[in-house]
Amino acid sequence: MKKVTQFLIMILLVMGVSISAKAQEKEVIVKKISFMCNGSKIVGNLFIAKKYKNKKNLPALIIVGPATGIKEQVAGVYAEKMAKKGYITLAFDHRGYGESEGNPRTTENIFDKSDDIKSAISYINSLEQVNSKKVGAVGICAGGGYVTLTAVGDRRLAAVATVSGTLSYKGLVTTSGGDALLQTACNARQLYDETGKATNIPIIMKPSDNSNVFANEAYQYYVENQSNYPTWENSVAIASFSNLASLDIKKVIASLKQPVLFVAGSKAVTLPLSKTAYENAIISKSKKIYQVKGATHISLYHNEKQIDEACNELDNFFRKNLKNKTYKFQKWMITKMVGLKSENVSQQTSPKNVKLTETVKDGVSIRKVSFQSKGTKIYANLYIPSTYKQGEKLPAVLIVGPATSVKEQVQGDYAFRLAKEGFVTFVFDHRTYGESDGFPRCSEDLIIKSEDIRSAISYLASVEQVDANRIAAVGICAGGGYLVETAPGETRLKAIATISGTLSSKKVIEDMPGADIIVSLSNDARQKKDLKNEAIYMRLFAKKRPKLSRKKSKQKISKFQQEAYDYYVSNSDKHPLWRPDVYLGEFSNIAAFDIPTAVKAIKVPKLVIAGTEAYTAPLSQNAYDAAKGDKELFWINGATHVSLYYNKEYMDKVTKKLTVFFNEKL
Repeated sequence: MKKVTQFLIMILLVMGVSISAKAQEKEVIVKKISFMCNGSKIVGNLFIAKKYKNKKNLPALIIVGPATGIKEQVAGVYAEKMAKKGYITLAFDHRGYGESEGNPRTTENIFDKSDDIKSAISYINSLEQVNSKKVGAVGICAGGGYVTLTAVGDRRLAAVATVSGTLSYKGLVTTSGGDALLQTACNARQLYDETGKATNIPIIMKPSDNSNVFANEAYQYYVENQSNYPTWENSVAIASFSNLASLDIKKVIASLKQPVLFVAGSKAVTLPLSKTAYENAIISKSKKIYQVKGATHISLYHNEKQIDEACNELDNFFRKNLKNKTYKFQKWMITKMVGLKSENVSQQTSPKNVKLTETVKDGVSIRKVSFQSKGTKIYANLYIPSTYKQGEKLPAVLIVGPATSVKEQVQGDYAFRLAKEGFVTFVFDHRTYGESDGFPRCSEDLIIKSEDIRSAISYLASVEQVDANRIAAVGICAGGGYLVETAPGETRLKAIATISGTLSSKKVIEDMPGADIIVSLSNDARQKKDLKNEAIYMRLFAKKRPKLSRKKSKQKISKFQQEAYDYYVSNSDKHPLWRPDVYLGEFSNIAAFDIPTAVKAIKVPKLVIAGTEAYTAPLSQNAYDAAKGDKELFWINGATHVSLYYNKEYMDKVTKKLTVFFNEKL
């Protein structure tokens, strides 16, 4: 009888657990949804508590999981718990993970992941039940870095929080063994660009002993419980690591304006990172750090009691801080002043039937070629010196042009000049520009342009006339910033130079009148593109030639505006594929990037060339001062920013200096 009773009790307990679990399941409605990001479908789970399903004006949270994580893991746990507290929540698989599309798979690209979050914001703002002024984000582990990076340039997020935040990745590639890791990552990128074959390694290894608490907990959570999450892969594309070298999340957080909460375990290995991030959040409207007593990094993924405590703190924080400004009147005023216009992306076209031709100019062979960058066709011009002899391997120089430019403009002129000096040179139209494919047209996106530079290096290294161990690069104006942002993670580049470098893109945004409003307009433009396939454009140049300012303090900038107008607009008939406007939706991306920080991480020789009268001269000086190791600053006396684009005397001096520098350093 006793055994029967025990058996019945056991059955009742099991039934009770089962009934309780079913009741708990019904408490929150989980809906599988999808949205698009740059042509790839992202799959997510949307959570809403049953008691709130008919309510409107609800706050919303996007929950971003750890590196390589999928939506069913810890991100889904926090999404469900926060849904019970009255939020509509979204957990999703990033591109290349879980059920989402995207190749190569399991690529841990922080910039792509930030882009995914932006598309997720657009999606959640489109929901009828969501109050778009009350949208926040929670980032767990590496997701904390992805969320804070996104929030700096995306003011649609009213507040952000991190849980067990891994808020510094730069150390992975700057500590002992970092150089070897970067070299392996760049080799993997070269292999993928040439063959389409990705090189992957396990992200979680079995610990050799029990002394490392984090490693053991991570192995148990991910690998031993892998059967619970069949779409999770213990794999990461090794090429991912080259993206981390220039990015210091601690510096990014110093630009974060939204309220921020850092939740960490008192015993977590990452607690010092959260403390440092908290200290660096110097302009945040409100900041707080909260320690869950006794919690480790990984226990905040699965320990029910600790997760509940963390969620209670998250709820208190977001209830207080999910309040967003709209700037309606100010944005209306700027729209009228700047003259924004819209285009339907589906009706945009890129040039058709581009022919891969070869011409010869003064003995220099100019070949039109094409290559792929993230699945998009890029058109380029390859310059082969007249002195080239069959079988030779020559040094090569990749040249990256100014913002909005096309390959036939200033970068093409310098490519021709350097080819006459004996270098193989290479210029290309970035995605969405000139002859290259990609939409919306004229997207001035630092993230995309950096990826294009990496793909261009891969192509140049594969050219039979090129010595792959002697490749350098030159960046002109904003191209200098794009190059500097790319170079720390690119061991394939052996030297770099900038000409009239706009070497603090973040400062460009910060110094704008009404910077917050411009960023907000950019966020609105991103939303329209994601939801309506509509691209908003901002004209870069006035319709009439600007006048020289009477104020001495503003004469350099107004002189720049005059010269830029003359170079681009007055000569636009020479370059029919150039446009005088720029897509606004990605403009806010540059708000998170501080180029002097990236300069410090560049280990190869560096040459900074600037005109003494250039309005960007202080940026060049600051970049030079921040640089470490082999560096040189070369002034062109009397030159302005734009005169280095067209003035023959100045260009001769620049070319001569570049030739001497590259011959010495390559």
